[in-house]
Amino acid sequence: MAMRRHTDQGYLLHLWRDRAMTPLRATLTPIGAPQLRRHFANLDDLLSFLITETRLSKPTDSQAVQLPTSITSDCSQLTPPQGAP
Repeated sequence: MAMRRHTDQGYLLHLWRDRAMTPLRATLTPIGAPQLRRHFANLDDLLSFLITETRLSKPTDSQAVQLPTSITSDCSQLTPPQGAP
């Protein structure tokens, strides 16, 4: 039986804005390897990185997920859940 390569990837994601109404920025830290932290100026760059990383594992057609090519929605319209600070 052939050995399968382990393809799980875990990250800690931190999202923030420098000022109100500026694009969301992101930091992605691999679980177990905090020295490999990556910073992204916007969500499109983050999404491009994640798409590239996940393509390396070459999922079968039944595992494939359609992802958008960019994130352009305005997050300022989102409302926090009730009871959130």
